[in-house]
Amino acid sequence: MNGCFSTNVATACLDPSSTDLVECIRVGILHNPLGRFLTAESFNNEINVSCTVLRKRQIWSMQIHPSRPGAVYLLNYLDRYLSADNDGRIYTSRTPCTSWFPTSYDLIFSN
Repeated sequence: MNGCFSTNVATACLDPSSTDLVECIRVGILHNPLGRFLTAESFNNEINVSCTVLRKRQIWSMQIHPSRPGAVYLLNYLDRYLSADNDGRIYTSRTPCTSWFPTSYDLIFSN
């Protein structure tokens, strides 16, 4: 897995003329009240919150587009992107253009 800080990926992240999405990190998305992970099902491309451990179906690849560095696209193991409709229902899509998620973060350093 390439990290955001490897030379070739960092260069691609900084080049706004690039049309390729760049993988930054792979994550599991935990639903706090239930303590279960967001799961991509292969049947009907459904999304569930069903598993308490991280396996292939619970790992999502966070990808960025150089022209939109403040947003991420979430790709599952079936090469489908997490999307949402206007009513808040989530689904997966073959194209990354349907939904993107704004991001913000704080760097916290401890001794």
